[in-house]
Amino acid sequence: MKLESRQRKFGIEPDRPIKPTTIGEAVDSYVKVLKAKWRSKHGDRYVKRNVGQVSTLRNWVEFAGRKRFVSSITRDDFIFYMEHESKRGLQASSIARHINAVRAAIHHAIDTRPDLASFRLPRRPSLREANKQRMRILDEDEIKALSAALAARPEWRDAYDFFRVALGSGGRFDELMPVVERADMSSAGIRWVDVNKHFGTVVLRAHKTGKERVLHIPAVVEVLMARKRDGLGNKVHCFTRRDHWVRAVFKEASEQCKITYGQQVAGGWTVHDLRHTCLTHLLQEGTDLATVRDFAGHHSIQETTKYVHPTAASRRRAATASSSLVTLASQGSSSKPAVIGLEGADSAIGRKLKRAK
Repeated sequence: MKLESRQRKFGIEPDRPIKPTTIGEAVDSYVKVLKAKWRSKHGDRYVKRNVGQVSTLRNWVEFAGRKRFVSSITRDDFIFYMEHESKRGLQASSIARHINAVRAAIHHAIDTRPDLASFRLPRRPSLREANKQRMRILDEDEIKALSAALAARPEWRDAYDFFRVALGSGGRFDELMPVVERADMSSAGIRWVDVNKHFGTVVLRAHKTGKERVLHIPAVVEVLMARKRDGLGNKVHCFTRRDHWVRAVFKEASEQCKITYGQQVAGGWTVHDLRHTCLTHLLQEGTDLATVRDFAGHHSIQETTKYVHPTAASRRRAATASSSLVTLASQGSSSKPAVIGLEGADSAIGRKLKRAK
């Protein structure tokens, strides 16, 4: 006490122990900042509806322990969390996103809390399985069946048009149709000003980065212009329905066609699989990987390869190509072996082989 009083007398503040940060404090602080960022960018309605990431962080707090110190987190915690989420029935790709959200919250605490200045977040466990994208694309028969079911009911016109636009453009859900209300709706969905009927192009805009890409897709433009002629959409956007309505219609249409639907259903397809189907089809039709990367709006070819899946048709083509090579090789068994590359040979070996021939 005397030492502290003397330090204050001469303007020297005594060193005080730094309070360790708990997991609950770290997550609460990050959620507060995250909501403020969303609110300033998209408005209150976006914050109220976008509760998925916040719920993930709350679940992590309960799993790891609210009063536990952040500095005590180990790599095993992520391994056990992956196992816990897997038992809940979540897909591997969803588990990967949850872990990324948790790690983002911890990194925020490391950057802002003095007691964590020297703390290093443990290396993330291998997410080889978690990073696997859902290998589900629609084949030709499924596309025809779903299209017929959607077109048969006039009240499903929006879903039918969205189905065709998504297949033809490979766009993300929010690039085609506004998913949630935002303060600035200019970056959500396809707008009429984004459609150029003369050049057959559509401008798609990534929600996360705001980056635009222009796609030359005349067939999609025809679908959109037909909507405009029929007075569908509104003055700004080509589609005005919300995602939950589209998903409900797709589920009912799939049940009619006896096609499994749903992310939690084995072998089920989802809206995002229309993007998988489009990009896979482009590659199988001979489009080079760099063009598909730009078409999809990816930053790297490596990211594009995650959306590419083999199909029954591609396996049959591979088998046919393999058989043709074996057939070609088998044709030489009845003919005299030929010496290749001896025309105009100047080497001694070449002359000897020519004489032997």
